[in-house]
Amino acid sequence: MSRNVCVALLLASIPLSAVADVHWNGLYHNNTNLTATIEAVPGLSGVDFLNIDYADTNVTVYFLTDSPGGNPGETVTAKVRLYSNQEYWQDATKMTTVVLQSGVNPFHNTPASGAVTVDVWKATWLPTRQFNGT
Repeated sequence: MSRNVCVALLLASIPLSAVADVHWNGLYHNNTNLTATIEAVPGLSGVDFLNIDYADTNVTVYFLTDSPGGNPGETVTAKVRLYSNQEYWQDATKMTTVVLQSGVNPFHNTPASGAVTVDVWKATWLPTRQFNGT
């Protein structure tokens, strides 16, 4: 049985006592003008933002946040919210930290000048057997 999976991303980046300034443009949040299945993730060679494994029926999503997401010494966690006919939350794992530089390796025109440091996160979701959305 094959399943079509469409993923809408919403990030919850939760440090213990600080709030991260999320780079929403990097999340492909409700943006039909971007193609997450073919755009490379900064800092991860050969990896695209959205990977759907139809054989194993799982979905892997990558996203960016400011780095650091919290104050020095704090623990930061991130989750991805996936939604079809109900919401699902999936824990994310920090993969790497990347420095984006204007004129060198900007991402969606960020930064406009200078440099910005971002964390790259990964979340893999296996839809439940009851999931029947697209």
